[in-house]
Amino acid sequence: MDSDDSVWEPVSEGSSAESSTEEVQDGLSDEESLDEFAEDRSINWCGEDFHDKVVGLIQRDKSDNRCPQGKAAELENFLRSTSNMTAQEKKQSVLTSLAMLMKTDTAVRRRGTGERHVFTYYLPLIGRVCRETWCAVYDVSTATITRYRRQIQRGTFSVKVHKGLLNMNATKIEIRWLVSWFRSFASILGDVVPVRVRTQKTIDGNVRKQYTDENYTLLPAYFTWDQLYTEMNAYVLENDLD
Repeated sequence: MDSDDSVWEPVSEGSSAESSTEEVQDGLSDEESLDEFAEDRSINWCGEDFHDKVVGLIQRDKSDNRCPQGKAAELENFLRSTSNMTAQEKKQSVLTSLAMLMKTDTAVRRRGTGERHVFTYYLPLIGRVCRETWCAVYDVSTATITRYRRQIQRGTFSVKVHKGLLNMNATKIEIRWLVSWFRSFASILGDVVPVRVRTQKTIDGNVRKQYTDENYTLLPAYFTWDQLYTEMNAYVLENDLD
């Protein structure tokens, strides 16, 4: 197993060059949530993949009622259906299902100072299941379910449009021009500094280090991103660039 670790440091002038039920407390932090639907694409499995997935779900179930037992065919049909969904469609399915569960057979009780919502989990085609199986079939974590539950409690269960789609200004940026301008700007005001880069890899338990000398162009510390934007905007205005 390999692990990489890279650091860099300035080189001295004299150096030479080298190369079932849900009980979630409202106080749970949103920082614990993960988004399992990062890629917007469908997953197409073959028959053996579905079979192995179903077997794994049944074997991993440790609940007292063994909810997946005897439902192998239903589980496979459900997985086949969700495999044809895009990531956004699958996420919407989770949100819709969760929104319905929160209003079906729902009880509210208090334990200590925290308010807890308890409800039963159901899956389409399958029926009642435990929370662990519900999360495993949808391939989501309990922290993600907590985040979705809070979204539903705020009054919406729709999938949010990806923020990048709303940023139409980004589509107008000419990346090549921007890189060219930045390099030209850095060559005038920046300082070329030789830097020794150390690359460390662990291979079969042995740590191997390699050092290379490379030249880096460093801008003065007062050049923040806002300052760079101001300089670029001034350049565009001075040269009547559209």
